[in-house]
Amino acid sequence: MGTMSLDVTVAICTWNRKALLESTLESLCQLSVPMGANWEVLIVDNGSSDGTGELVARWIEKQVLPLRYVWETTLGLSNARNRAIRERRSDWILFTDDDVILDKDWLRGFLESRGRHPAAGAIGGRVDPWFVEQPDAILSEAFPVLARGFCGIDLGPEERFLPNGTDLVGANFSIRVDPALNILFNPLLGPVGKNPIGGDELGYLMELRKAGLNIVWCPAMRVKHYVDPKRMTLAYLQQFYTNVGRHEVTLHGIPPGTRLGGAPRWLYGVYAKHLVNGFVSTIGRKRIEALKARRQQWLIGGMIAECRAMGRQQSAS
Repeated sequence: MGTMSLDVTVAICTWNRKALLESTLESLCQLSVPMGANWEVLIVDNGSSDGTGELVARWIEKQVLPLRYVWETTLGLSNARNRAIRERRSDWILFTDDDVILDKDWLRGFLESRGRHPAAGAIGGRVDPWFVEQPDAILSEAFPVLARGFCGIDLGPEERFLPNGTDLVGANFSIRVDPALNILFNPLLGPVGKNPIGGDELGYLMELRKAGLNIVWCPAMRVKHYVDPKRMTLAYLQQFYTNVGRHEVTLHGIPPGTRLGGAPRWLYGVYAKHLVNGFVSTIGRKRIEALKARRQQWLIGGMIAECRAMGRQQSAS
């Protein structure tokens, strides 16, 4: 970890997205940087094999951005984020993704908000979907997360503290690192390679709130997030919602109730209800209702699977 001499470390954790990362770096060059701002861009390469290192080396040679590059061998977004925490040269880390286009006032908006809320635990802002292909209208209605581009968020035009249950998203949020608290990202959460399990930022924000720190919504921080057309399929949505169920249990623990095979009995009943609803809706040619039932079935199925996995771990220990 370097000396805490900067206003902010902008951290981009990346894995095999060289072309998209270059677009993100190009948008960083267009930022309206306040006079006298001391900042850096830290690229945490999480074991890419597509020439990402060579791309960043060329950008460093151009000297158009205050770029620094590190290589993190342990795969997983949470591991990469934790490497950024170790490598930072500021008490504040401003995370964004390797597939976003940044609004020109993004950095300025963050710095001004940080000035108003220096003791906050986290500050984050708006994420708009960047669709290169429009998703299927019926799938978008049945799966609102698809219509939002999976991580789209807009909590309004007013800067404010966010209540419990309202959270930021990882494509556009910052954290103030307090070494006394020693809060890190949970390696059991967050994408690992092509596995899209999420929840890494949610777990971190939960820990900040437990420590009594405020989470700030800053509408001036805006980014556009790329939505890969490969994610607009039922197969991907099934994997996505299954993983939502999994990280729900990882975050909050196995729900209460008498267990069967490691999971609460009542969860099996909820799963069966959605299974039947899906079958009835399919027979009745109510496609959207059938898809909504499958969405809930996948989510509950993910919860059951994670409960059973955690139960086996508890029995083994």
